[in-house]
Amino acid sequence: MTTELTKIFEAADLPEQQQQLIRETFEEKMKGLETFLAHSKDLVVTDISQKAEMKLAATTRKGIKEIRVNAEKGKDALKAQSIAWNRQVDKVFKHIETVCKEAEAHLMNQEKFEEREEEKRKKALAEERRQFISQQEYSEHVAINEDFENMSASQFEECCASAKQQYDEAVEAEAQAQRDRDAQEKENQRIREENERLRAAQEKKDARIKRFSDAGAIYDGKEFRYIGDETEVAVLAETVLFLDDKAFDFNLKCFADQVNQLVEDEARAFEKAEKIRKEQEERALVERTNKRIEYLTGLGYEEDFGESFNKKSVSSEYVIFMGEVEDASDADFYTKVNSVENAVTQDKQDSAIKIAEEQAEQQRKAASAPDKDKIKSFMKQVTAVPLPLIEDLNIESEFSTFIKDFVETVKDYLETL
Repeated sequence: MTTELTKIFEAADLPEQQQQLIRETFEEKMKGLETFLAHSKDLVVTDISQKAEMKLAATTRKGIKEIRVNAEKGKDALKAQSIAWNRQVDKVFKHIETVCKEAEAHLMNQEKFEEREEEKRKKALAEERRQFISQQEYSEHVAINEDFENMSASQFEECCASAKQQYDEAVEAEAQAQRDRDAQEKENQRIREENERLRAAQEKKDARIKRFSDAGAIYDGKEFRYIGDETEVAVLAETVLFLDDKAFDFNLKCFADQVNQLVEDEARAFEKAEKIRKEQEERALVERTNKRIEYLTGLGYEEDFGESFNKKSVSSEYVIFMGEVEDASDADFYTKVNSVENAVTQDKQDSAIKIAEEQAEQQRKAASAPDKDKIKSFMKQVTAVPLPLIEDLNIESEFSTFIKDFVETVKDYLETL
């Protein structure tokens, strides 16, 4: 039994019987482990030719692993008895497990020596191949995740050949694309020059069309034409648009001279016709205004210094201004007159009703008043009645004087009562 395991048993706080049971469970396993450990300490593999040593390492590792597994099974059986028992079992097992794993790791390292060496060789080969690829012009055509470690020499050569082929094809494609771009640029230059020629020709054509337009012409795509009221001036576009500058200027001048002469003739004719039209309109307006004035006069309106026509009713005075008489449409004018007439009629009716009501009230009061009061009430009713509108000024003056004299006579009479 190892010194470490002896210390574990000595430090245990368990009855001797339980200690003995733990010893019996693990003692034989420890003896077997010590035997394997004795064989494994000096077991070191340094060359791939040490086949026997590597085989022995595998056998020893498996034996130690079996001890560890059996020890774990013993641990599980013992731990079922009590907590203190389990704690002790765990300590013993932990020691055994640690020793076993250290030995296993050492032996695994010896056992896998050949595999590690092979892995190193593959990684070195992969790095060498990557370095080689990075120095080639076709490196961009090799996938960065290529499995260089496990690739055979022929496969690597094929990978390089495929990448070079892709590179060569890409170079040729770029060269062809450049040739195509050069050809396209040459064609674009030809098109630009042709477009520039056409643009210059179109600008010249547009400028000539504009000059004809400035001269009053309408261009319909075939002719330049100036259409007057009764006649027109026209010239074929093809006749002038493609002439040399001198010939074009001459044709444009001839066209402009004809247009100017036509415009002058039409202007004189228009002025004459416009003068006649205005005279007719003025006469018509005068006739309409005179007719409206006659109409208003017939309705009893009085003209106020040529500015308006006024009409008085019982309590209001209505005005129609001269501007309305002269400028308003027939609908607006006669609507306004009808509105005034309706208002005057309504005012008269309202006034008559009011007077009748007041007279009735005065008569009622007079009937119950003394004679003098009855006479005063009568005179009040008389003086409240508006004088009628009398057109004859002489009659109107005589009637007004008569009424005044009558009122004064009644007043004098009342003084005697």
